[in-house]
Amino acid sequence: MIVNILGTDYTIKLVDSIDGRAGETDFYTKEILISMQDDVPPEYKTKNLRDMQKHVLRHELIHAFLFESGLDQNSNLCESWAINEEMVDWMAIQMPKIMNIYDSITNEVIIESRYIHDKRSRIIRK
Repeated sequence: MIVNILGTDYTIKLVDSIDGRAGETDFYTKEILISMQDDVPPEYKTKNLRDMQKHVLRHELIHAFLFESGLDQNSNLCESWAINEEMVDWMAIQMPKIMNIYDSITNEVIIESRYIHDKRSRIIRK
């Protein structure tokens, strides 16, 4: 599958394994790899591979968005927030929640008055 991230096409591939890792984004080949975990011992495999892969895909997409935005390294060489795995993972975990709220808000069209002092705004549902 090919996805466009800020004007750059990335190929998303499901692969058997990535040296024990769940996913990887290669900024130079423009590939996002998601592991099927074939190289993970059974006792460490997740019981819900599909949900794990969705989480990993969100995580890797955020890496790609940050890279294509010029924020992959930020300003510090070793402590850059944009490549900090905890920060990227937080974004990946919270993205569905943020999008649910965003979708619930954008399902309403708000028509506001042109004048600040006029408080006769109304909401029209789509």
